Amino acid sequence: METLGRLAFVALTVLALALALMQSSSGEASLRYMRWGTPGELAAQRELLREFEAAHPGVRVRVEVASWAEYWTKLYGSLAANDAPDVFLMGGDRLHEFLLDGVLTDLAPLVASSELDLGLYYENPVQIFQREGGLWGLPRDCNTVAVIYNRTMFEREGVPLPAGDWTWDGFLAAAQRLTRDIDGDGRTDQWGYLTFYNSQETRFAAWAWNAGAEFLGAGGRLATVNTPEMVRGLSFLTDLISVHRVAPDMGGDAQLDAQLFLSGRLAMITEGSWRLREFRTISQFEWDVAPMPRGPVRQVTSVNGLANVIWSGSDNPALAWELVRFLSSEPCQVALARGGTSIPALRSVAESEAFLDPSRPPANVRVFIDAIPTAHALDYTPGFHAWDVALQAALERAWRGQTSVADALAAAQPAIQRILDEAWAEWDAR
Repeated sequence: METLGRLAFVALTVLALALALMQSSSGEASLRYMRWGTPGELAAQRELLREFEAAHPGVRVRVEVASWAEYWTKLYGSLAANDAPDVFLMGGDRLHEFLLDGVLTDLAPLVASSELDLGLYYENPVQIFQREGGLWGLPRDCNTVAVIYNRTMFEREGVPLPAGDWTWDGFLAAAQRLTRDIDGDGRTDQWGYLTFYNSQETRFAAWAWNAGAEFLGAGGRLATVNTPEMVRGLSFLTDLISVHRVAPDMGGDAQLDAQLFLSGRLAMITEGSWRLREFRTISQFEWDVAPMPRGPVRQVTSVNGLANVIWSGSDNPALAWELVRFLSSEPCQVALARGGTSIPALRSVAESEAFLDPSRPPANVRVFIDAIPTAHALDYTPGFHAWDVALQAALERAWRGQTSVADALAAAQPAIQRILDEAWAEWDAR
């Protein structure tokens, strides 16, 4: 009976959306689409949306843009006022929260009725938005993290360029040779690496994983941050500051790390593929990309992806689905690849010259693509943001030299477990 009920629900959903599309095609209709992004990316997308409108006579798409700093405040406000955009961009970190609030439309029936082949997209971002047997977003991108390095500095200092199979030992040796007091005033002017506590995705998760650690266990219900493997992985990073002195203590300002590298005073930094456009503005030195160095246990990096979703209160769900499909179609994915702001989720485009353009730096941009099959997703659980904040608060003290990594993680463990217990209890009771 449950199976029959599910099939009936799917059939009714598809029928309702088909009727809505027929109605909307007979007259004027509008869609609101909310997102963040760079001016160049937005200009390219607006041009493509004109093509969407031309293919859907009488339909107009209004793009609502907010900066990253303002985006979530505006989106939450519109959801609270029951006046949200029909389609909006989001990451998997807020998926459980939005599912609890009932503000998302399940796309699984729409995918099935349209015969859209999800196998054309990278598996990782699809899985991020799959919960409870549903699909709650259609992937836009599939980004990984790698080591960005100043090739000119490596060659000037006579340091071998990073190889695909390099290790923590090789990484440390390079950082030590590249850290220098150039003017002889007793202060370091050129740093080998920069490490922060302010982002699992780009700053410290891969180092922990490569030491054999996991942040959570038991399907995301058990905190496992207080383990020897986690201590080993994160202590390697703090030792770069306090023991080896190849990384500066700068606090945790994400803008400072980019500026230090862009100014030519930093040899290496871990960054996501979404920042390629920014790094391509560099003209004073050559730079390239290397995979995360192999740790004591493995060699992986983080993978993440954004998706376009449909608000459950949309007056035009059928048109909204047409827009979501269009935003993940080949023309939009090619524009995304050429814009250099993300790896497209559509595998054929990501692995084409649109993204792997040999005329643009970095020479080894394929490192980002090659990392995808073995990449490790973040633990997007109920309460993710709360336990992530608790973890970073504990790690900040270790990064600042106020306590050891072991003591910081020991303190974080029960706090994270309490957050998980409460968040999962709410999720299970829905």
